Amino acid sequence: MARITVEDCLEKVDNRFSLVHLAARRVRQIKKGETPLVKCKNREVVTALREIASGEITADSLRAIDNVRNKQIELQPPASAETSTASGLSDLPAAISEEMNTMIPDLSLSEHPEEDQESGSAEEQEDAD
Repeated sequence: MARITVEDCLEKVDNRFSLVHLAARRVRQIKKGETPLVKCKNREVVTALREIASGEITADSLRAIDNVRNKQIELQPPASAETSTASGLSDLPAAISEEMNTMIPDLSLSEHPEEDQESGSAEEQEDAD
């Protein structure tokens, strides 16, 4: 086929609306990486119309291609997102601890809080006298 026309495609499809719908769905599939069924070095729209005119693509074949593609997507685990999240979470406790140490001032007056309480009691007794 040197030149593709709407009339060529309408021999395979019932009406113009169905043709536009079929061609648009096929163009989306080709843009997502689906292999063209006819050899041509044209844009996706022309390739889709050539496939329809040659009888390679029908509404039923498009549904079958979509079903296969959807099943492949369901079977693929989203490992890359989970792996990167899990590796980032392993360092989280240390990072939180370090951040809290820098933000919260040291509230104890000495290394032994018991001594602080005892000395506070002695000071209170002196003040009371």
